[in-house]
Amino acid sequence: MIVQGKTISGLNFNSTSSSAIAIFNYTSGATIKNLNLSGVSITTSSQVPVGALVGQATNTIFEDITVSQASISSAGAAGALVGSMSGGEAHNVSISSSNITSQTAAGGVAGTMNGAELSQITSIGSSFTSSSGDAGAIVGSATGGSIRVSSASNATLSAANAGGIVGSGSGVQITTVQASALTSQNSTYFGMIAGSISNGSILTGANISLTNAISASQAAGAVVGRGEASTITLTNVNSYWTASSGTISAINVGGLIGEATNMTSITDNRISGLVLSPTSASGSVGQIYGTLSGSSGASSNLYREITVSNDVGATYINMGGTQVTETTDTATVTITWTLV
Repeated sequence: MIVQGKTISGLNFNSTSSSAIAIFNYTSGATIKNLNLSGVSITTSSQVPVGALVGQATNTIFEDITVSQASISSAGAAGALVGSMSGGEAHNVSISSSNITSQTAAGGVAGTMNGAELSQITSIGSSFTSSSGDAGAIVGSATGGSIRVSSASNATLSAANAGGIVGSGSGVQITTVQASALTSQNSTYFGMIAGSISNGSILTGANISLTNAISASQAAGAVVGRGEASTITLTNVNSYWTASSGTISAINVGGLIGEATNMTSITDNRISGLVLSPTSASGSVGQIYGTLSGSSGASSNLYREITVSNDVGATYINMGGTQVTETTDTATVTITWTLV
């Protein structure tokens, strides 16, 4: 099946179906491209995958698609584009001004993704809520696959695991992504890129602008809320031109990652202009990670202008490091970093 060159607007579904719900309930081996969706509204109390375009997509290719003002609510996986995506690809997809709600996983391109390849995705000005699961501005819950050259901005996220790119990722590759102006509400774990990553996930080349306040009840970091057996490298949190600092609040709070467990590698990252605010004396705070269990894999990381506020007696993992300097590209300003 090939679908292309259409504009669909104003559709409204209120269903109790026991199967996937969308304009196309199921697709397999299809190609869908050059499509605009606006104002699609779908509500169901059934625990089924729901998306504005496809409920359950298997080995389906999506190209050059815009989704705006979608309102999707399901007890199952919910996405502005696809409820659940297995295999396949999505390229040059834009999600904006949408409201996605799920009990299990809420996302922009997909509520859940397994082994799919995503690139050139933008998610702007939308709300993603999962009452007991994962929420991400691009994918709610990702297993395997990849997300590349994509961005999330001006999104509001609320979930157990909430992040700008993915709510939770297991064995996923996230490369060359950007996140800015995100708001977290009632999240347990929050990061500008991911609420949680695990099982060999690789995050490389992220750029984050954090000049507002973010928070989580348990753990938060500028990049990842909690990470296990994964890699974070070549990530930049705020440029050294940042005029104001972003505040991160949680029981366990880190400049890069809130809670780290047996990380494979945390290397060559730059973190600047943050205020770390632990919320409990039982918690922990640090420039790179808030808490560490097992190995960190941390080396060659640079940080500057990171302060700790709200002294409630939390454990402070102060990574002193070595002072290094560099000049900017214009060679007019010298920047001093701490290398750890």
